[in-house]
Amino acid sequence: MGGDPVAGTNFVDALRVFEHDDDTEGIILVGELGGRAEEEAADWITAYNSRTECPKPIAAVIGGIRAAKGRVMGHAGAFGGPGDFAAQKKYNFLKRAGVTMVDHPAKFGNVMKGLLAGAGKDVQKTKRSAATSQRRGIHTFQRTLHRPSTAILPNQVAATTQQRGLKVRGQQAADLLTQFDNSIIAYPEDNMTSRPENLKHLCMTVDREARQPCIMVSFDTYRGKLKRSTRRFTFPYHKGPDGQTIQNILQHLRLNVVSPSTTAFMTQLIKSLFNLWKQKEAITISTELLIKDDGTVALYTPRMLFDDAAFKSAGRQADVHALRDRDAEDPAELEAEAHGIVYIKLEPQNPDYNIGTLVNGAGLAMNTVDAIANHGGNCANFLDTGGKATSDTVKRSFEIILRDKRVKVIFVNIFGGLTDCGMIAEGVMLAFKELGLTLPVVVRLRGTREEVGQKMIAESGLQLHAFDDFEEAAEKVIQLAREETAKAD
Repeated sequence: MGGDPVAGTNFVDALRVFEHDDDTEGIILVGELGGRAEEEAADWITAYNSRTECPKPIAAVIGGIRAAKGRVMGHAGAFGGPGDFAAQKKYNFLKRAGVTMVDHPAKFGNVMKGLLAGAGKDVQKTKRSAATSQRRGIHTFQRTLHRPSTAILPNQVAATTQQRGLKVRGQQAADLLTQFDNSIIAYPEDNMTSRPENLKHLCMTVDREARQPCIMVSFDTYRGKLKRSTRRFTFPYHKGPDGQTIQNILQHLRLNVVSPSTTAFMTQLIKSLFNLWKQKEAITISTELLIKDDGTVALYTPRMLFDDAAFKSAGRQADVHALRDRDAEDPAELEAEAHGIVYIKLEPQNPDYNIGTLVNGAGLAMNTVDAIANHGGNCANFLDTGGKATSDTVKRSFEIILRDKRVKVIFVNIFGGLTDCGMIAEGVMLAFKELGLTLPVVVRLRGTREEVGQKMIAESGLQLHAFDDFEEAAEKVIQLAREETAKAD
């Protein structure tokens, strides 16, 4: 269903449909970091299992357990916002609810067959039904055969790339606030010689489950107490926070007995932050508050996150996006972005993170990193080529991965839904020939024209290891990483 901040459907909506659908005998749930939908799903599943004599078996995977903190993971915009649960907690919620958890989508087939058999279902009948329904893939195959190979050019991919990820902080964030409302007093972290006492926290963001804007406030900013003291206050997008909402916020911040001038200042501040958030199409605006002895309110360490889509797709908010400081960003990540690729280094200072990954799709890329870790390996990067990867995209991805000198082996894990596996194989071989690759490469291709791609890899005569099973591919990747590391030592 995607990880959009405002989603049209959530897990519980879908689970209710599947509960009453006679043709549904088992359910697969795929989640990722961001939002709180998995927690609500776990609560629903717990209640469903307790009220149902023979509940339908449910299996699930959660992507992003090894995701880079504070980063947007992939083209689809997967990110953990303020107050969201970490991927590991979501995994634990579902497991406690009785869901069978896997660490990679490739494991769903065998796991679900076992669950259906354990529930007394006719697994062979289900397999025959699945085989019949998969015949629809012939139409996809025919379209692939007649599709021009230049239908999507690398520069076109880059032009339409959308990554939520413009962070504004420090003096730039403080200036943006004061320019929007000159009554706001804001101090960036750069100017803080010491941390004031009695700070409070306020964040304007989106409540994904309520599908409304919300203000998250806490009367305590210390990490150990922040979540317990945080409360969300939602309100309609077109109206903004009304007087009662603001009064409830002040009470939670324990400001209901302050002077009328402080109350008036806080009311104006909250309205100004909402107007800035709305007019500039922000995802989050967060800051710490200090109530001064003279009744005024000062903002400390303001931080903002804006949606790149508004600028990249329609040219809106050019003034905000002009604040982007490219000099402070990783050159490899910038180069990847220019070619429509999302690349993020993982634990860049740790030499043990030595497996390069090249994957199409953010969810699969996150699951690949997680599953490799569960097998005992460590991935040096997250790389999402996008759903429509081309041979040129694959070659560019290899170039970017090879910039990281920690990498000892590269794992190409492709599920060809929109992607032609034959084209991916061409890209892998192109990279070998033009880049003079000496590192071993493990390639797993599944999906559209997978037989063609696998045959091309197997017959290439290059240092390539082709697999269609994820478990075998993962074990080979880790084995090769250890062997290459031992050679280097």
